[in-house]
Amino acid sequence: MKKFASIVLLVSSLTAMAADRTIYDLMYLPNAGTVYGFSDFSLVDGRAEGEVIGEDYDVNISGYNFEQTVGYSVTDTFSVQLDMNYASTKQKVDLNDALNSFGNEDTEGKTKGLSDPSLTFKYRALEDGLIIDVGAGVTVKTGDNEIDDEERDNKQGGNSFLLAGQVGQKMESFQWAFISKFERYMKSTVDTKGEGKVKDDAHNEWTFGGEILNKLDENMFLRSTLGVAFSDGYDDDEDDKTPPVTQYVIGTEFQYLFSQNLLGRVGIQYVKQNQSPFDTFQYMTFNVGATYQF
Repeated sequence: MKKFASIVLLVSSLTAMAADRTIYDLMYLPNAGTVYGFSDFSLVDGRAEGEVIGEDYDVNISGYNFEQTVGYSVTDTFSVQLDMNYASTKQKVDLNDALNSFGNEDTEGKTKGLSDPSLTFKYRALEDGLIIDVGAGVTVKTGDNEIDDEERDNKQGGNSFLLAGQVGQKMESFQWAFISKFERYMKSTVDTKGEGKVKDDAHNEWTFGGEILNKLDENMFLRSTLGVAFSDGYDDDEDDKTPPVTQYVIGTEFQYLFSQNLLGRVGIQYVKQNQSPFDTFQYMTFNVGATYQF
């Protein structure tokens, strides 16, 4: 938080330059009547390390994710957008020789399929030097979170509700933004083939993040991200516990402006989670994407 506060103090002492809205804005909100979209393809590669009965084991994570967003600016200050993604990842558990000698075997799980849809609303409360946006959203349950022979689908298994606020500033060659999100995950259902259905309790997640954008020249930009998320632990109706998770994210993205209506993006992110029972849980994502508007 001290880093974010120092950024606010620094830029608040400067005079913000009035500028037209552009497709590369950190707090992107096009003018009324604009249809827009984000398309992103990411590769995931990571590793988790844990311990059981005093012996170490590894979990190797790999796969890809495709996310699509379509939005519409109803007015100059209000937009609505729909998000969905398709994920395909593998989690391969590698046991050490001691665990294998007890008759245990290496296993491989998968997460695959289409996500539930998310609908998000954004309102621009202020745009006068300082920019302030507020938002709300809902992810709608389209099915249970199903597990079949070590393969899990990509559904939440329940509805969730989002509240968000973002503040930032735009200057000629530099932009900054700070965002805070609160998401409430309602009770969800996990349906494991051969074992039946289990209800997970409702829980919360808080996310805080900061971004800066540097304009390298008229067509090239560098976007940097730093964030942290805190997710509550929760129980299911069989008293099994899911521990709380803290996740840290740092990333950078190179952007190229092909035209005023098309922005190409390529980036990398490092993610680290503090999540029991793992000693370490970290992965990298490599992203290629585009932002476009009509």
